[in-house]
Amino acid sequence: MHSIFDSKALETFRKENKLQPYKIRQIEQEIFHNATIDFDDMTTLSKENRTQLKERFSIIPITVERIDECKETSKFLFKTTDGNIIETVLMYHFHKDKQTKKEKLNRMTLCISSQVGCSVGCIFCVTGKMGLKKNLERSEIL
Repeated sequence: MHSIFDSKALETFRKENKLQPYKIRQIEQEIFHNATIDFDDMTTLSKENRTQLKERFSIIPITVERIDECKETSKFLFKTTDGNIIETVLMYHFHKDKQTKKEKLNRMTLCISSQVGCSVGCIFCVTGKMGLKKNLERSEIL
């Protein structure tokens, strides 16, 4: 199975199925503008095209393994199609509101993986404890 973001595989699919180039733009529109993550929901494409795409491509090549949440962070563990585990962390930054003196969310930081494992080895990061295994594919990062 190929990633829908594998442009060579998608172009090969387009030519084999005699699809016009605008069909690729429709797929991109569905994913990036309409946030569609299931081929069956891409009603701008024919049912036949949706079935063919579903058989040959994946939109999201990772699955959620676990989510751990606390006041300061939300940690997401994902499994890649080759069985590797990656982590994404959403960090919440608070400050005291000057008027109310209450803690208020100031900003959020999202830390995403671009590799399986990491050579840095930060003590707070599960990914860093693995050592470096491989660079992620573009589709896995997206």
